[in-house]
Amino acid sequence: MDSKTYEDRKSMKVTFINPPIKLGKTFAHYPLFSNLGMLQNAAILEEDGFNVIVIDAFYLSPEINYRSIEEELYHLGAELDVLENKIKKTYSDIFIIPITMFSDVEKLDETYIREISRIIKKHHKSSILIAADCYICGMNYFAYDSIKFLTKVKEIDINLKGETDITLLETVRYLNKNGFSSLPYGYLRKNGKIIQSDINKHYISNLDTLSYPAFHLLNMNNYFNVLMQASQLDLIHEYHKPERFLPLMTSRGCLFSCNFCTQQVLGMPYRYYSIEYLKREIQYFKKKYEIDRLLFLDNNINADIERFDHLVSFLSENKISWDAVNGFRADRLRRDHIKKIKDAGNTKITISAESGDPEVLREVVNKRLDLKAVIDVVKWSNEIKLQSQVHYIIGMPG
Repeated sequence: MDSKTYEDRKSMKVTFINPPIKLGKTFAHYPLFSNLGMLQNAAILEEDGFNVIVIDAFYLSPEINYRSIEEELYHLGAELDVLENKIKKTYSDIFIIPITMFSDVEKLDETYIREISRIIKKHHKSSILIAADCYICGMNYFAYDSIKFLTKVKEIDINLKGETDITLLETVRYLNKNGFSSLPYGYLRKNGKIIQSDINKHYISNLDTLSYPAFHLLNMNNYFNVLMQASQLDLIHEYHKPERFLPLMTSRGCLFSCNFCTQQVLGMPYRYYSIEYLKREIQYFKKKYEIDRLLFLDNNINADIERFDHLVSFLSENKISWDAVNGFRADRLRRDHIKKIKDAGNTKITISAESGDPEVLREVVNKRLDLKAVIDVVKWSNEIKLQSQVHYIIGMPG
């Protein structure tokens, strides 16, 4: 991304605090990968010259901390006293709490946002505290009212929403240059009032300008140890064999408009990393961290058939095991893609059908999909003995 030179910028410290979460016994998606957006934002700020620290409650220890709170609720991540001790020793000009699908601010009692905010301000009264959506698609997004949120959590100074690659960087740049006076984006608490600035959606257009997610700011030995334990606790759905997983994105947004999807909440434009960028990134991380399997979190990894063909060919030729955790769109898969997916080392293929009723697909889900494509993919998979599974939605209103 374009950078500017501000006086003394490199002396400014920015710390991301990823809190522990309260996790229902039955949950969707991948809680331990919800920090990917935070790591992308951390990389952007670090590349721009800021001194960035990440304190991630999931990975402070090599042992996973996953315990029952009550019958249907679990605590995942470091205990609050452990985090407080870490935060107390970490001076920072700016603290950032990432908001993810596992920290629904409309249900604050089911999160640790309020507690972490109080801990930060208890030990660092003069530091600026930002609560920022760190959303890069591939998981659910829960819309919320920023004014109500800031009214309930009075320790938070600034709230930024949506895809924040641009707005968080520009906000930190602004604070570094101008101090805590006003803001170009989001919601600001000043003199007891909540002031609204530009809250329009700002999306980065060229993903190739981004640096790689800042995994290096985590203790990666802890990271892989925790993930291996998590797989055995069914915290990484469908993967129960301990492996060195790494989540990545190949695109953001989607070309389609299914009614159930987060895409309809945020309206993110479809953008993708170039194949050359992805080749470099994948090879870099595979070599650096000896990755066993990549897990791509895209909303729709094969939306663009030609681009997907190049990606799956590269992964197959290099025997890089991977999966698309949100499934594939069946009508954009070819028979040769199925073989390449297996040749890469994948053990299954998942298709997102949503419903077996064409009328429900058309009138309720708003998914323009010929179900014959689902049957074809399952048939092609069976021919080469690749396990197939199909995603359905049960109980969708409509």
